[in-house]
Amino acid sequence: ATIMFAAPVGIGGGGILVPMYMFLGGFSAHAAIPLSKATILGGALANNLMNMQRRHPFANRPLLDYDAIQLIVPNLLAGTILGVFVLATTPAWIIVFCIVVTLGYNAYTTFQKTQKLYTQEVVEPAQSKGEEKSLLGGEQGEDKHWSFMEVQDAEVNQIIKAESEHNLWAWGLFALAEGIVLACAVIKGGVQDEQWLECGGLWYFVVALIPLPIMVAITWHIGTRVNGRYEAKLRAGITLQAGEAEWTLSSVRLYSSLAILAGVGAGCLGIAAGLLVGPMLLQVGIDPVVSVACTGCMILFTASSTSVQYFLLGQLKLDYALFYALFGFAAGITGNTALHWALAKYKSKWFVLGLLLVLLIVSTSLLVYLGVEDLFTAVGSGNVFAIRDFCHDRPT
Repeated sequence: ATIMFAAPVGIGGGGILVPMYMFLGGFSAHAAIPLSKATILGGALANNLMNMQRRHPFANRPLLDYDAIQLIVPNLLAGTILGVFVLATTPAWIIVFCIVVTLGYNAYTTFQKTQKLYTQEVVEPAQSKGEEKSLLGGEQGEDKHWSFMEVQDAEVNQIIKAESEHNLWAWGLFALAEGIVLACAVIKGGVQDEQWLECGGLWYFVVALIPLPIMVAITWHIGTRVNGRYEAKLRAGITLQAGEAEWTLSSVRLYSSLAILAGVGAGCLGIAAGLLVGPMLLQVGIDPVVSVACTGCMILFTASSTSVQYFLLGQLKLDYALFYALFGFAAGITGNTALHWALAKYKSKWFVLGLLLVLLIVSTSLLVYLGVEDLFTAVGSGNVFAIRDFCHDRPT
């Protein structure tokens, strides 16, 4: 049920899965977090298979915003590398309280967005009689959005045509970024019996951290290109509508940099990147329906990357991961279908953010209890700030 509700709104469900595995399964935080990632991966696979077949709610494009995803994914993956090491060495109560702070802030910002959207779609006067209400509750429509038209600028026409189709180049970039991260993870090994590099040695960390500058360089180049397309549209006289991102150079650099921190959080806190990136995409102006699809795509890469790294570090139990990933896949298909049926039927999207808000509140509430419990346990054992040895310690 967690994945069925969480995967379609692009948050994965780790904020609920982690305490659930700890409460019901008896796992420690260090074991529950990797297991939640494997479960999220199953839901993300199903969610993306469904979203790849859907179109943008008001523009002539796929549902996925490839500019946003390209700006975020490489640095997200870079951040997960650091996050995995943080999880393996940090006391459990600190990890749990970091989750609480992060989710609490995101719940606050999501509440503001939900309230604003609810006012626009429900409280404010209805549209004039006879005017058809679009999915966005505004004036967008196929006959009005600029992506269905031709402009005099040949460069912008090429951009419009390219944006109307799935970006295969972007998928190649995602595969390359993921491949670099996973290749380095395999080369450095982990804590398995057979590994090429000594765990904790100089070359172990060199290989582990090589992807970071590579991902940053790739993202910097992508950001320049995304901003160039945005500026070309403005020069051609195109006016962006509500629900479209304004990729100024400053916003490109800011949000791509914040993606590293989101990756660290996703890697060490066991929550899906969507909980951290989703509010960020809303701030840049992306439509909520598109935003949850984009974060769902990002989760596919962060969940797969961290799952492999957890396995190599001996933090993930493979048999449990496969079992729950299958249930996550089935739940993801069910939830995605139900969400888009509701969007088509009620032609409103405030409830998408409302569902996200409810899941954030539930996650935060559960984790407050777990954080206090872990802190008292650490105080009683005298290991409040004990640093774990990730080369030898195993989760239980």
